[in-house]
Amino acid sequence: MTQVVATEVKVRIPENLYQRLSHRAHQTQRPFEDELLATVATGLSVSDELPTHLEDELSQLEVLSDQLLWQIARRRLNPMQAGKLERLHQKAQRQPLTATERKQEQALIYEYERVLLLRARSARLLKDRGVDISTLLN
Repeated sequence: MTQVVATEVKVRIPENLYQRLSHRAHQTQRPFEDELLATVATGLSVSDELPTHLEDELSQLEVLSDQLLWQIARRRLNPMQAGKLERLHQKAQRQPLTATERKQEQALIYEYERVLLLRARSARLLKDRGVDISTLLN
C-alpha cells in the first residue's frame, strides 16, 4: 500500500463557502475535511487536463449574467455538426475512416465536448447562484 504524504494547511474561507461545504459534507455523510479535499481535487483535475484556451473560456463564464448563462446552458451542437458526427460514427462501425474523416470526427468530438463543458459549467454557476435549473434536466 502506498503511503500518501500530506501537508497540514490552515486556510480561512468565506462563511458562505464554509456553509455550502458543510451542507454537502452532511448530505454525503462525509467529514468536512474529506468534502473540502474532494472539492479541491475535482477543481484541479479538470483544469489541469484542459487546454489553456478552454480553461480561460470556462473561467470567463463566472462574470456573465444569469441570462447569458441560461443561453449557454441550453446550447447544443448545431444540427449539421451533430448529423455529420453521427454519420461518421455509423461509418466507423462499418469500415475504417479515412485520415480526413478521422480528423473531422476528432474536431467534431472536441466541439461536442467543449459545448458540453460550457453547458455544465454554466448550469453549475446558475445553481451556485441559487437559480432553479430543473428545466435543464428535461
